[in-house]
Amino acid sequence: MSPSPRPIEALAEPDISSASLLTLSKLLDLALVKWGQKWGIPRFAGNVHYTFSERLRGSLGRCHQQTGMVQLNHLLRRPANRLLLFETLAHESAHIAAYLLHGPSVQPHGPEWKWLLQQAGFKPRSAIPSGGIDGFHVGPPTRRPLYQYLCPVCQLRHVAPGKSSRLRCRVCVDAGRPGVLEVTRVTVSATAKRKGDNE
Repeated sequence: MSPSPRPIEALAEPDISSASLLTLSKLLDLALVKWGQKWGIPRFAGNVHYTFSERLRGSLGRCHQQTGMVQLNHLLRRPANRLLLFETLAHESAHIAAYLLHGPSVQPHGPEWKWLLQQAGFKPRSAIPSGGIDGFHVGPPTRRPLYQYLCPVCQLRHVAPGKSSRLRCRVCVDAGRPGVLEVTRVTVSATAKRKGDNE
């Protein structure tokens, strides 16, 4: 005898043991249907599309409110992160629902969003400590590449992160010249070498 399917109301906090009966994607789809009903958006589940991405490294989820796209960190598929998966999908889906219900001026984690998340059965929180996430490791901060800006007229040099074609040599501009700078990418060892030369 096969077990009877769980009613949709029972998905507020999903029973992960039922994952053997339904695939994970079906459980997520059912949760979207349920949240849409609670939020007063009957066709909500059909307007939300989620994917798992390995490119999300510093966050668990991201949504694009206008398109209804939700990107979820691939680590959320791990069995140890299942409850967090539902919370993250609800978090991002509540952003989309708030946009649909209140328009583009709604605040990202404002009272409308908080109410929606509470209706979905989750505590509203805008960040989750990374220590409780299986496989999530916060690495050292990534450095932006350094660029050297050289004025070919007065030979003034400046090193800064990020590349910009709008920077000008102030000395040359003040003298009435264009002040266009030559921009080259600098390796860290070359920057360290130059600092050592100045000492």
